[in-house]
Amino acid sequence: MTAPIPVQISASAVRRKGVYAVVVLLLLAANMRPGIAVAGPLAGIIPEAVGGAFASALLIMIPVGCFAAFSPFVPLLSRRWGIDRLMMGALTAIALGLAARVVDAPIALWGGTTLAGIGIAVLNVTIPALIKRDFPTRIGATTGTYLAFQGAVAAGAASTAVPLASVSELAWRLPVSIWAVYAILGLIALAPMLFRSGAETGAIVTAPHTRWSPWSSARGWQIAVFSGMGSTLYFTVLAAWPSVEASLGVDPVAAGLHQGWMQLFNVVGILSTAVLLRWTPSDQRVLIGLLILPLVGIAIILMQPSLVLLGDALVGYAMGSTLAHATALFGIRTSNPAEATEMSAMAQSVGYAFAAVGAGIAGLLLTLPEGAQLVLAFIAAVLVLAIGFGLAASRPGFVTSRPGGATPHPSSNGTT
Repeated sequence: MTAPIPVQISASAVRRKGVYAVVVLLLLAANMRPGIAVAGPLAGIIPEAVGGAFASALLIMIPVGCFAAFSPFVPLLSRRWGIDRLMMGALTAIALGLAARVVDAPIALWGGTTLAGIGIAVLNVTIPALIKRDFPTRIGATTGTYLAFQGAVAAGAASTAVPLASVSELAWRLPVSIWAVYAILGLIALAPMLFRSGAETGAIVTAPHTRWSPWSSARGWQIAVFSGMGSTLYFTVLAAWPSVEASLGVDPVAAGLHQGWMQLFNVVGILSTAVLLRWTPSDQRVLIGLLILPLVGIAIILMQPSLVLLGDALVGYAMGSTLAHATALFGIRTSNPAEATEMSAMAQSVGYAFAAVGAGIAGLLLTLPEGAQLVLAFIAAVLVLAIGFGLAASRPGFVTSRPGGATPHPSSNGTT
């Protein structure tokens, strides 16, 4: 299991919303990745009758496809139902979807995976807007805390997937379903929000709908593609890394444990980037230099496989750093929570479309001679694109001006 993650949420935010808001945010974070993170380590354990390694890949690709397909509709649902009620529905879908996977039937496995994927897609879009609403002066630090906790839970799920599969007659069905417990806890924690006034519950999503859309903004596309390259990196590693390491001579069980190791450095990348975001309130381009680290890590793995843990650490760090950087831009580069929801929806849709394609490409490359080396080269190409679009997305300025014309300086929108 992973070590506790320090929570970097400001005292002012805690005074304003209380410990309750922090607990809700962390429980939401806990639901984001464990049901997906277990798939890679289980690639060699899922029976061939179910689909074997291909089934393991589908356990990742189906949710990622849901993220891309359903994210554009979340702002509309948010305006209709309010963010808190919408998140309750999302948690219900995650709980039912993951719990269904314990049943020994294809429809339960794939239907449950799809339902959980839709629920996670909703949370992907709404949580950045929730942070914009509840922690407006601490967007960078709060985003870092949320993502770090998300990464820590994913690390725990990945590193315990194989051991959990051996402790019960349920075998691999236990680690793919047990994490429904986090969704149940989230529902219990979030339920009191349903008794708040309608105005407060829907405050961030019922702002008058305007013609503005990030889809027509060059900056919006820069952020979306940067976020997409980060998602492609994360899910390609999640899907293919154990197989890459096995091809390089690493024991399959050790390769699964190495994913937990990478997730730990993913958390380090998130936390350190959250701190750096406080020091770069208006221009975050300097942070793109951190993407040199995974290129070094890939070179180490290719030239000296015995140093795979060092390479894993550098790649894992970049996964977290890119995720924190891109997610924070949804709030930093928009003027209000409603715009943050729209920007998040666009970035999630575009980004996870890239990620789904990327994970599929990695799977195909692994079937070729020298497949492991080809996957590493593909990841390097993704990183080069992330550097280019990240530099453009991180320049000072908003995705859009405020209604009425003037665009405020980015340092005034709560990045500290």
